[in-house]
Amino acid sequence: MVKHRGVAKLSTALMGVLALLLLASLACRTGEILTPEEATARAQQAQERGAESVPSTAGGAEFQVNETVEFTGTEFLIPLRKEPGNVPPFSFAGRGDQATVLGSQEAEGEVWYLVKSAAGKG
Repeated sequence: MVKHRGVAKLSTALMGVLALLLLASLACRTGEILTPEEATARAQQAQERGAESVPSTAGGAEFQVNETVEFTGTEFLIPLRKEPGNVPPFSFAGRGDQATVLGSQEAEGEVWYLVKSAAGKG
């Protein structure tokens, strides 16, 4: 009878370790693993993009540079992205928050605005 309890404890411990390993592997899949060289290259590219002059104004832009705008939308949080396109947001502005337009550009058939707000610059 004593041997059976020991097996049960061992089995429970083994299941716990396996569950922990599964969670860790799932967490690793959500990010991207880069070599130090790749990370350095990406950081340098981001700095070069950030050092560029103020973006120009797109042809169909509704808002002008230095104009104050208010975030609106159907959701409470408005995503801010570092660049146009289907990239993950780096921050979120609240509906009703204000921002200053720094520039605009056309991408994917839409006008994208670079704004500076309390939530960040994007």
